[in-house]
Amino acid sequence: MKPAELARLTVEKYIKERQTLIHQTSLIGIDVQKAGTFVSIKTKDGDLRGCIGTIFPTKQTIVEEIIHNAIAAATEDPRFDEIQRHELNNLKYSVDILYPPEPVKSFEELNTNLRHYRCCKKWKTGSAFT
Repeated sequence: MKPAELARLTVEKYIKERQTLIHQTSLIGIDVQKAGTFVSIKTKDGDLRGCIGTIFPTKQTIVEEIIHNAIAAATEDPRFDEIQRHELNNLKYSVDILYPPEPVKSFEELNTNLRHYRCCKKWKTGSAFT
């Protein structure tokens, strides 16, 4: 199963039944067991409906991380009301996987194929999504 499909199935089950999916599944195209993830939920028109994530893993597996963040994006994003059952057919999902940070010495070393950067210098940190 692809990560976005896991997010969709998770949200639909939770909104309809207030139950979570069983964690026994594997993800297509994902080569890590643990990672931070961001789950974004938008309407089919492209309007953001919820987005919650973790920069570093907080769960035992990436599947659990996606399940947790999908439910949070649907029910806990403070910018929006909880997603309702009648909205489910009009939503699309995306999942960003945040791989462990790698040090670089200059901006030229950054991988331009990545969508998230976390910058640290001494005690200051910051994150950016592109």
